[in-house]
Amino acid sequence: MLNNLSDNQKRTLALAAIALLALACLCGTLAFTVDMVPANNVLSFGSVKVRVCEYT
Repeated sequence: MLNNLSDNQKRTLALAAIALLALACLCGTLAFTVDMVPANNVLSFGSVKVRVCEYT
């Protein structure tokens, strides 16, 4: 299949593959860069108070 392509098309295909690989690496790095921020949510139902502590 690649034998039918011109040199310019092969170069474009190679650059697109490298760009997709770089984008995948960047997204993977950003996915694991997580910061913990406390979020205090107080819910009250009548006389029962519920406190939910979440970390996102």
